[in-house]
Amino acid sequence: MRFERIRRGTATAATPVGELTVHRAAGPGGGEHWRLALDGRPLAELPGFGLGRRVLLPVVRRGAVGAFAGGELRVEASRHLLAARRYVEFRAAGRVVRVQGRSRLDAHLVEGGRVLARADRGWELAEPDPLRVLAVAVYRWARLGRYLDSPVDALL
Repeated sequence: MRFERIRRGTATAATPVGELTVHRAAGPGGGEHWRLALDGRPLAELPGFGLGRRVLLPVVRRGAVGAFAGGELRVEASRHLLAARRYVEFRAAGRVVRVQGRSRLDAHLVEGGRVLARADRGWELAEPDPLRVLAVAVYRWARLGRYLDSPVDALL
């Protein structure tokens, strides 16, 4: 799957489950309100989300809460010295999907201990479904790969 950059508040991506579109708008508290639609039907919302480093990083570290397919969506990230403890996690509908790896170049999508897609293979999903596609899309569009990089790299 290929994800173009968000321009003028919107971007689209052709995915195995349909065309995914993100719409960004100004939100309360300096963040952005993200709405994602699959083939024109609402799929998810992330209020208080955004691309600005000062806004997005603390929001995701605390846990961004939104909606997915009528239920709650939670996006959290962990940035740790140990590579095994660095991840971006998406929780919805009783499922947990994680993007993890030693760095953003080694990123892979995991659910239930199974690797479903890899960054170095163009994020081609073995078993696509809306939550997995949403996880990869938000990870790419929000540029959350920085959570997978070593925190030591920022000091160098």
